[in-house]
Amino acid sequence: MHSRSTDNTWYKITTTWYKIITTTTTAAAATTAAAAAATTAAAATITTTT
Repeated sequence: MHSRSTDNTWYKITTTWYKIITTTTTAAAATTAAAAAATTAAAATITTTT
């Protein structure tokens, strides 16, 4: 027997996980972009200095 409350609970769990995954992915992408920018800046500095 499938109840409405069970569906609601699963919906909440799924939504929560989706939010966590989305937030984590966004943060990871931002970190990667920042690292890439830092690497580029460092490379530019080395090139200029040398």
